[in-house]
Amino acid sequence: MTATDEVVQHAFEALLIEARAKGARPPTVASIAARANISRSSMYRFHSDVVSQIQALGAPTRAVRQGAQNAKMRLLAQQLRAERDLTKALGRACAELAAEKIRLAEQLEEERLRFTLRLEALQKKLRGTKHVRLLHPS
Repeated sequence: MTATDEVVQHAFEALLIEARAKGARPPTVASIAARANISRSSMYRFHSDVVSQIQALGAPTRAVRQGAQNAKMRLLAQQLRAERDLTKALGRACAELAAEKIRLAEQLEEERLRFTLRLEALQKKLRGTKHVRLLHPS
């Protein structure tokens, strides 16, 4: 083990103890590199064992985060299916209402025509009668 390896390992252990004492996150590659006065790239290049230890500390957190993301994705997928079903149901309801509107418009037109024809028939009958007395309420 070289002197640099010892400095990096000591920096890792010191930061890990501090983090646990404060209840903070485990140390990062950048924080250890800064404490050991080396670059981050040197950490990855020459001290992969310490980088592996750091990644192992973060693995449970990543697993929890991944589990939470998976749960959110399942929930969103469920909501999407429900929204699709609702959209289909609303589309069917709109089609049914449109058909009902057309039917009622046709029925209204038939009633208007029947009323107009009845009115014309009554007017003809009135014209043909000699004495028509209209009663108006007083």
